[in-house]
Amino acid sequence: MYLYFSSKEEIFAAVVEREGEILLSSIRKQVAAVEDPAEKLRCFVFYRFDHLREMANLVEVSQEIAHELEPLVAQVRKRYVDLEVGLVREILELGKRTGLFEFEDSELVASVIVVGIRSLEFPVILHQFPGFLQQGGIEVMTNIVINGLKVR
Repeated sequence: MYLYFSSKEEIFAAVVEREGEILLSSIRKQVAAVEDPAEKLRCFVFYRFDHLREMANLVEVSQEIAHELEPLVAQVRKRYVDLEVGLVREILELGKRTGLFEFEDSELVASVIVVGIRSLEFPVILHQFPGFLQQGGIEVMTNIVINGLKVR
């Protein structure tokens, strides 16, 4: 492996980068398969949390060495946060164009949604919110977001 990477930090960053590419590509495919903007947003949130379940081992490893690798990983994660915000912004703007959603600043709303989801990553995987994934927590959270955006 060290023929391709000069350090364990580079290896870990490459793994995080690859996981980000896989996640974003998969989310884009799922979202593209749906017409309704509210369902696109629901699809984004649900698929994001489904992927979290699959990444549980990587996240646990990530947490163990996060302090050591934080600067390197932070750059990679920031790029994918920006890409996710862009995707959510596209969904929001579609919802606004079709008269379903109402909001002032699509960039701000998209950022709040993505940051909200990402803020739950570690607590959910580390079981700090027991039952969140199994007892409908994602559905409740998604309904709150979608209903808050809908035109009244």
